Amino acid sequence: MNTFSKILVAAVGLCGFASVALAQTQASSYAVSQRKAVAVSAVEHAHLLTEMNAFLSTLHDINTALSAKDFERVASLAKAMGPKGGQHDAVGESLHKALPAEWFQLARPTHQAFLAVAQEASQNPTVDAVLAKVAVTTQQCVACHSAFRLEIRP
Repeated sequence: MNTFSKILVAAVGLCGFASVALAQTQASSYAVSQRKAVAVSAVEHAHLLTEMNAFLSTLHDINTALSAKDFERVASLAKAMGPKGGQHDAVGESLHKALPAEWFQLARPTHQAFLAVAQEASQNPTVDAVLAKVAVTTQQCVACHSAFRLEIRP
């Protein structure tokens, strides 16, 4: 291999190394990569994802009911996602002991926000007024997903 070829191979290798280093730096700079990791068991992870999926599904159903101006259905759906009054299954109890306090600073207001949707839909409602309460609810979802990421403990 002549000198030029050696220099070319070295330069290509250096560029490859620099690209990997740059990519790693750039990936870690995204806000989603800077969320607080919350370690949970596989069962707790499934429990939380099931609850989040129920929130999302309920929000879809609420929007569908709103489009039909079915405020009674909106209230019923939203109330079901409201505060549980301390009623949790064994996995929920385990999570309440394991999750950080900051988690509950977002989780509790999320349940309260669903209750506010239900109350608004029950009291001389308008689509705009209920949507404003739904927006508060979804902001809670955004805040939590911006702050935390789940990791399954080995």
